[in-house]
Amino acid sequence: MSCYEDELRRQQQFMRKAEMLISQANCEIIGPLIPDINEERVINFARAVAHLRGRYLQAAFNISNVADGEAPSDAEITNLRKYRDIYEEAKKAYEELTHAIERGYIRISDQET
Repeated sequence: MSCYEDELRRQQQFMRKAEMLISQANCEIIGPLIPDINEERVINFARAVAHLRGRYLQAAFNISNVADGEAPSDAEITNLRKYRDIYEEAKKAYEELTHAIERGYIRISDQET
């Protein structure tokens, strides 16, 4: 085997071990913080994100109702930004939840919903 192949194999082994240890750390840290997840809890979370998306879009459409193409007020823009920030944070949290479930960091409850 060449020096290059030896180094490549060593790097790959290092990365596999690091990924395993990182996964274990995530299980040990995240698992206890999040109680067992079931279908109902995940769907409720997704519905909450959908409500926030709706509120954000509603605020955007309210701005579009301004008469004769007037620019929205500073207050309307601030309100829209607030709803967007809230929605985007909730959406990101949902994405992180699904990622954690897919990686096995959070236990799935055996109980039916």
